[in-house]
Amino acid sequence: MLVPLKKIKFFLSLFLLIFFTSIVHAAKFPDGYPKCWKDDENPVNDNIVELDEAKVNLGQDSEIFCPINSKLGHKFYLIDFTSPLAKAQVDWISSRTFGIPLVKTTPPYWKISYMKIDGTPVQSQKIAYSQCRMKTGNKSKFLGEKTNAGCEGHKKIENTFNK
Repeated sequence: MLVPLKKIKFFLSLFLLIFFTSIVHAAKFPDGYPKCWKDDENPVNDNIVELDEAKVNLGQDSEIFCPINSKLGHKFYLIDFTSPLAKAQVDWISSRTFGIPLVKTTPPYWKISYMKIDGTPVQSQKIAYSQCRMKTGNKSKFLGEKTNAGCEGHKKIENTFNK
């Protein structure tokens, strides 16, 4: 009994589609991007349990939520406090560099740092905040933002992001 040529073409096409789709999908992740939050090859530092809450809020452990074995990107903000800011200026800075706007413009696992420039001597200036942006677990324009159902739990990712 011979297999009809249409069936052979269909299965060959299906195989090629699946094969090339998986290759294209895998190639989209940047080098060093953790495919899973608890990836064996490149886990994400989630050592927040051991830190005291005030230290976490100040962002003093600059490696929290960063992939341990790679660096993906870095956004560094300089905020000038050398002269008084009007309320409109403070609102403008806040609306563009903190919270949801920052999440929408920064890919997961990129480091975000803020340095306040004020009357302090240049050599004494310190970074006020520096941590990586944890993924949200929800769909966004960034590849890898969504929970990987094969190895991550959505609730765990969401809770960690909210911290």
